[in-house]
Amino acid sequence: MDMVKQDNQRQLSAKLEQEVAELRWAFFDKQEQENVMLQVLMRVEQKQKVIKEACRFAEKDATTQRYATQVLQVY
Repeated sequence: MDMVKQDNQRQLSAKLEQEVAELRWAFFDKQEQENVMLQVLMRVEQKQKVIKEACRFAEKDATTQRYATQVLQVY
């Protein structure tokens, strides 16, 4: 009976160690996924800033060209 109990404890201990190892791996994998997602979001944010700045520049350039056209039409 004692041997069966010890064997069961060993099996449960081994199973628990396996589950802990799997959970650690899943946690590590999740952290890696979060890091990759954060990098992607940072790149998207940077690209949005560049696009916004380009739009602002294009609008300013268009305004300048409209003003230049109006000045030329007056003369």
